[in-house]
Amino acid sequence: MGVVSDGEWIRGRLRGWGRVGSVIPHGLDAYARVFHPARIFRVGFGFNDDAAPRRTVIEHAVPGRDVGESLCAWAEAARHLGRVMHPLAQWSSISGAAIGASVDLENGWRLDAPRDGRPEPELLARLVQAVLATDPPSRTVSVGVWNGWGTHPDDAWALRNGERLRLPGREYVVFAARLGDLADAAWADGAGIGRKWGMGPMPQLVWPSGREWCIASEIDWNSTIVGGSRGLIERILSAPEVEALEVAIDDDLSSEGDTLNR
Repeated sequence: MGVVSDGEWIRGRLRGWGRVGSVIPHGLDAYARVFHPARIFRVGFGFNDDAAPRRTVIEHAVPGRDVGESLCAWAEAARHLGRVMHPLAQWSSISGAAIGASVDLENGWRLDAPRDGRPEPELLARLVQAVLATDPPSRTVSVGVWNGWGTHPDDAWALRNGERLRLPGREYVVFAARLGDLADAAWADGAGIGRKWGMGPMPQLVWPSGREWCIASEIDWNSTIVGGSRGLIERILSAPEVEALEVAIDDDLSSEGDTLNR
């Protein structure tokens, strides 16, 4: 069975719009929503032409001198901003800012919004490591990358001749990979998917031929959904450096779903 024909089961199990089950197949035992981390910057101080101290504009600051950067969990951001963290939380509702906009905090820190559509390599690696508790590293899995990133062909050689998988409103280039390789955060930069120097696409779909689990990242969402056995989801929820909460298949993850932070 080819990687695309193997992916037809996903299309047959997607339901609705804006809900968990619109991006990941129905019928798995349990689901977790994994939140892509925000970034938090400490903006330092510089001097203008009059030698008066001023706050350095982040766009002109020098990393390592003017700016300290680290990842920021949604729960931490919610505490800073007096919001509520919960499974259906939306970043725009927590931040109170326009979609994709930064937020300046009173203590001099700036929050950048989480990235849409792709988990960071380190985050994907941790999710796959949870799968490896029961699956062998040598297992072959199907990997789907959204066919709209606009990558340079020379950097996306793995996608050049890949098969196309069409799901509602999305098309993916699908290829086979070794599960253990995806557990290495360095895999993406050398996988031929268009990622280079730590920037660019990441997989939107990963699944095995046995259909026991699936990892799905909708390109317009800043979280990734994992579905699988109860044991897998428990490992995801307790994984170090992974911010995840359990969700139900019909939960609303649209902008209207966060009723606690309106």
